[in-house]
Amino acid sequence: MITLSAAHRWRCGALAASVLFCFTSGSSLAASGVGVTGQGSQVLQPDPKRPGKYLWKLWAREFVIESPSKGVSGTMKGISAVLFQNGAPSATMAAAQAKGNNVQNIIVATGGVVVKSLVEPGTILRADSVTWYQQKNQVVAVGHVYYKNGKSGMTIIPSGALTANTSLKTVSSAGGGHIKLP
Repeated sequence: MITLSAAHRWRCGALAASVLFCFTSGSSLAASGVGVTGQGSQVLQPDPKRPGKYLWKLWAREFVIESPSKGVSGTMKGISAVLFQNGAPSATMAAAQAKGNNVQNIIVATGGVVVKSLVEPGTILRADSVTWYQQKNQVVAVGHVYYKNGKSGMTIIPSGALTANTSLKTVSSAGGGHIKLP
């Protein structure tokens, strides 16, 4: 595994020192002054409030990382991620594509998104698009949303967006929909 040094980060667009980019051996990297592209990567976002802990860890088949002026943003394809809540892993997420940045601490995943709770075993959320807001400890799912609680067996198919905390323990929907109790 190759880790970009601080010199590489600076050369590739002054990437924020708080973000560590690791690439698997055999990566294809191309620096363009303000970004890095490649294949087979891991992106780790350290938690500034909890040394040694993370906000998220993300693995991608392909990626484009940019640092235009302040912070770092990126588009990744074929992703899997671990989302953290108060320094502890609370959910996994998989999707065809994701975009994120470390200034707003959000990840917008699209393309058959699946979020699984690590706190509530068997609890799952599926949607066309899921936005994770780290600072709010919240996910918002839209498009063909399906939620199943692993503990109770209850399923929810909302007609609109479904909002949940990161661990998927608490959910709400402003619109109507279908709720099925076991």
